[in-house]
Amino acid sequence: NPDLSPAWSGLARAQLDDGRAVEAEASARRALSTSAPDREAYTVLGAALMAQGRLSEARKSYETAVAWRDGAEARMRLGSLEASLPEKRLDRAERHYRRALELDPQRSAAHVRLGWLYFAQGRYPEAEDEQRAALAIHAEDGAAHHGLAAAIMQMGRYEEAVACYARAGDLEPRNTAARLGVAEALLALDRVAEAVEQCDHALARDPDDADALALRADLDERQGRIDEAARRLAGLIERGTDNVNVLLVYSNLARETGDLHDAIGRIKDVLQDEHMEPHVRRRLRFALAHLHDAAGEHDQAFAHLRAGHEIQRVPFDPLRHERMVDELIHTWSRELIDALPLASNHAERPLFIVGMPRSGTTLVEQILSGHPRVEAGGELREWPHIVGELRGRVGAAPDAPWPEISGLTRELVDELAGRYLARLDAVSTTAARITDKRPANYMDLGPIRQFFPAARVVHCKRDPLDTCVSYYFQDFLDVHPHADDLGHLGLYYRCYERVMAHWRQVLDLPIFTVVYEDLVNDPARVVADLLEFCGLEWDERCLAFNEQERFVATVSYSQVRRPLSARSIERWRRYEAHLGPLIEALGLRGAGISD
Repeated sequence: NPDLSPAWSGLARAQLDDGRAVEAEASARRALSTSAPDREAYTVLGAALMAQGRLSEARKSYETAVAWRDGAEARMRLGSLEASLPEKRLDRAERHYRRALELDPQRSAAHVRLGWLYFAQGRYPEAEDEQRAALAIHAEDGAAHHGLAAAIMQMGRYEEAVACYARAGDLEPRNTAARLGVAEALLALDRVAEAVEQCDHALARDPDDADALALRADLDERQGRIDEAARRLAGLIERGTDNVNVLLVYSNLARETGDLHDAIGRIKDVLQDEHMEPHVRRRLRFALAHLHDAAGEHDQAFAHLRAGHEIQRVPFDPLRHERMVDELIHTWSRELIDALPLASNHAERPLFIVGMPRSGTTLVEQILSGHPRVEAGGELREWPHIVGELRGRVGAAPDAPWPEISGLTRELVDELAGRYLARLDAVSTTAARITDKRPANYMDLGPIRQFFPAARVVHCKRDPLDTCVSYYFQDFLDVHPHADDLGHLGLYYRCYERVMAHWRQVLDLPIFTVVYEDLVNDPARVVADLLEFCGLEWDERCLAFNEQERFVATVSYSQVRRPLSARSIERWRRYEAHLGPLIEALGLRGAGISD
């Protein structure tokens, strides 16, 4: 009876929603067996076949549905199939999702899936745009909130990510990944206790969830609880898990426990998957580099580093960066600085720790945080937000170097400075000094001097080759695009030196330089001088920095748990054979370095 075809299709959909894919397939075939089959039956049949893993048959069914009647749902499902294939035909998937939106512009799920597709490709701004487009259609779409959170998390907007992940979890209570996303974003914000609470909540729902166990073990490892972290992962490791998050945490643990080659073997096995998403492959390459480095296998380590940096490289224009530095130096002249209004506050609490990444900023903050009158703020994000608002208030383009701000008023300076000081109050209301350890603040020492005339700056400096090699070992992805190329990294370092030399010439801001090598070789003297500069009395606890229980969120967390060691001095020599472009860019060829 042809009139029953829609009924069979409807039954197939209901069975599919209930997880009964085999029965759904049978019902869909019944719908197609009538003399006037329902037009949607091929789409439902494709979904039933896909749920059973019969992807080739599912594609044929979807393609038949599209040929018969080009509908948005069939296009959506065909796109999902292409994206889920082992070879991940993402270009085809994108075309199908775009066609679905042409056929049905209100289909928010197509935007959601496009967003996740772009996320898998590392195209995070585009992923954000698609998820926001989905939410403009359906504001209560939990999947869109989840996708939005994931995208903005990758772009370093952690406060927003917390809210978006939490909203996704509220809308989809069974979405464990969203709950873990909340924990990861909280962790990035140094809100450790809350991150632990979220993670434990996820494990209470499912004690065997591999991703939750990995994150909880990561939290343990970062706090020095190596045995506890290893215990959490032991069962998964013994069963030969291929969960990437578990293996990444295990690789960190292996550097503490000595199980280096076991971890290397497990990660290499997982890397055999030719269809692994690029950002995952990149993370695993960096993990292998660290493992081989710890094993003293330096050529292998560098090979994995180079391979990792080639994955998902973000463009970096070295000439544009040099022009930006030129304009910054030109704009922030002594004449401009003298003409600008100073904030009316006399706050001595702000203590800015600046320098190149991997120059010892985390170590210096850890040392200072041992003092009873100092509170560690970590890498506070308030100052970059203030800088962004200042640009907007004076009408500057977001990507311009410092604009002409001769018309800046004291009222505006006081307003924005007050906001930053309120953020310090949120860290501590009693500490005499609160550190802000965002290395890149070295670019903003001019405005910092205008906003906080009584502030102090600690500048961390380390051998340029050691700094850059350590930098190159880190997977900063699109946050530091210059770090993917040794030549670009050397140019960036030289630009940093130019900026710091300029500030020393034109600013009357107190700046104390901690030379990493001096700190390692004579810690008592350097720490005593540092405390005196900060207006603090001597305290022995500052030398016992590795015994503190403070959580450290940066990539240097493991180093500050150990006593000072000269092993990291001249580390670059282990990799000298590979550093030609860096040595050239730093201008060190012939300066006591072999050709």
